Amino acid sequence: MKKYSQNNEDLIISNYFGDFKGNLLSVGENDGKTLSNSLRLIENGWSAVLFEPSEEAFSRLQTLHKDNAKVLCLKYGLAGQTGTFEFYESGSHLKNGDISLLSTLVEAETEKWEDVGEEFTKKSIDCLSFDDALTEIRKNDSNLPFDFITLDAEGVDVVILKQIDLSNVSALCIEFNQDETVKAEIMEYCAKFGMNTIIYQSYENLVIAKSETFKVVSKDTNVFNELKLTTMEENELYSWEDFTVKGYCETKSKILKLINSSDVEYPINWNLVDTNMDFFKIIKAMNPSFTKEAAEKAGISQFLKQ
Repeated sequence: MKKYSQNNEDLIISNYFGDFKGNLLSVGENDGKTLSNSLRLIENGWSAVLFEPSEEAFSRLQTLHKDNAKVLCLKYGLAGQTGTFEFYESGSHLKNGDISLLSTLVEAETEKWEDVGEEFTKKSIDCLSFDDALTEIRKNDSNLPFDFITLDAEGVDVVILKQIDLSNVSALCIEFNQDETVKAEIMEYCAKFGMNTIIYQSYENLVIAKSETFKVVSKDTNVFNELKLTTMEENELYSWEDFTVKGYCETKSKILKLINSSDVEYPINWNLVDTNMDFFKIIKAMNPSFTKEAAEKAGISQFLKQ
């Protein structure tokens, strides 16, 4: 199935939910296709509520989903309170016919883009608080609560997040743009609802979920397994080329070769691994499906369940 999101977000999210079909909420959905974290789930049969305030982007969004009764499109922004607000709308960012991808309610957000030639037009849009957004959603008899929420509101994401009761939400994708202060604020709020595990991190987004172990896809290797990472391990998972801890490089190379040539499932004995080599916590982000013979040849058969 085609990937739509900016990085691997929709791949991670789709893999996390598997065959489950639930309800999703997207704030800042744009045209519904360009860099969408929602479309893959919608194509898999999910119900969706999609908010987008840009006139042109919303028109494209409505057209995309006009024949899908399970998708509700609403032309509002979300903010700290209901009202009419100034909106700084961008033009084409990717230069491929896209529209309004960088649009924001926060004037300061435009400054970093204007320095690289992006242009913004000031308009007025209608915005809803989250409680009023729920009221609007209920008018249309849409399914609640939401199993997955994605927030892409260009500087207003945390304001929106802190209005949401995440008790019934299984996973959240939210923009933080590599701002560690924003990340900490997001994680502190999510932790109140038991959402304390990052299952994916790109430069722009965090994908956060409740479970401590899941199947995920690593950013660089495109392979699967169970994962719970420390900060160091997260850095190593997303920056393989920087992995320089003495004594681990040779084993890492062996594992990567095994992953590439695997054709028979054979489980790793993680209890033994954890007491012998910390590096294998990172390997939990990779698919442990490979032949016993290949493992023996690589000299790591002691880590396999016999």
